[in-house]
Order: sequence, then structure tokens, then C-alpha cells
Amino acid sequence: MNLHAGLRLASLSLFVALISGCGGAGQSSDTLVFGRNKDAVKLDPAIVTDGMSLNVARLAMEGLTRYKAGTFEVVPSLATSWETSRDGKIWRFKLRHNVKFQDGTSFNAA
Repeated sequence: MNLHAGLRLASLSLFVALISGCGGAGQSSDTLVFGRNKDAVKLDPAIVTDGMSLNVARLAMEGLTRYKAGTFEVVPSLATSWETSRDGKIWRFKLRHNVKFQDGTSFNAA
């Protein structure tokens, strides 16, 4: 293959790669297409052991606490504050008000 043909092939490959991510027939404007190189193994963040599963869980769920960006400092998320018993066995969380699950159910201790 000569240089000119190789450049044309590379350009065509780049063009196809670019337009392949632009959506397809039958997709509405409110559809998000999210490509990944590997599937999540499990969706329960309490039992997953792989990074892909943790990434999906983090994007789909919000916890009572989270890490402050770039640190290991635990900060409030859905809980506004918390306290622990002296023996460390009981944790009491104060929950953020006016939070709803995606189905409209109120977020509460129940």
C-alpha cells in the first residue's frame, strides 16, 4: 500500500469512528448512549470487587457519605451529619431533606 492510499484509509477510519458515536436511527434526543470497554460484573457496591462495577454503582447510586475530591476525607452526601456510639457499633445519620428516589419515593429511614 502506498502512502497516499494509507492516508486515505486512515482518514476514512477516523471519519467512521467519529460518526459512529453520533447516534442512530430510532434514538430520541433524550437518549444517552454510554460506551464502555467492559461490562460491570455486579451492581451491588457492597460486594463488587472490580473497578468497572464500582464505576457503574457510583454513577447509579449516591451514598450517605462520600470522599472529598482528591482525598480520603469522608464528607456528607445524602447524610448531613452522623455520630457514633462510644463502642462504635451504632451509627446515627441525619438524612438530607427533600430528596426523592428516581421513582418519586421520599428518601427516609424507612
